[in-house]
Amino acid sequence: GWFTALGAVNSGERALARPVVFAGLVFFPTFTPKNDICKATGESRLYALFYLTGSAYSSDIVGTEAGGGGEKYVNRSISLGQGMATEVAVHVGTGGRFGRAGVLSKSSTSQIFQLAFTTRVAITGRLISWNMERR
Repeated sequence: GWFTALGAVNSGERALARPVVFAGLVFFPTFTPKNDICKATGESRLYALFYLTGSAYSSDIVGTEAGGGGEKYVNRSISLGQGMATEVAVHVGTGGRFGRAGVLSKSSTSQIFQLAFTTRVAITGRLISWNMERR
């Protein structure tokens, strides 16, 4: 197993929604309250971590930032802005074997956030039914 540290020490950042595992990633929103921890005023972030290690994914699902020597570092999370974010919902689009997909979340300020990306793993869908006959 693995765990990940949230935010800066004593920032108060916390995960308040269940994580969603999809396409080799673990998505979950966090919330950092401002001033009064009993109110939904503060900022949310969306984490997108590699499901096997808990580290940043190999591609820039939530962007990159400049590092030393001209290198770019893949981000682990992205700001969703003000308000408390809901659990993410997965959207699978079209586009062949490695298709377009995305996750959506809504904040307590009624803003909708959508993150779209191309999956690195094959997405397949199946409808399975069982014939439950009495014998």
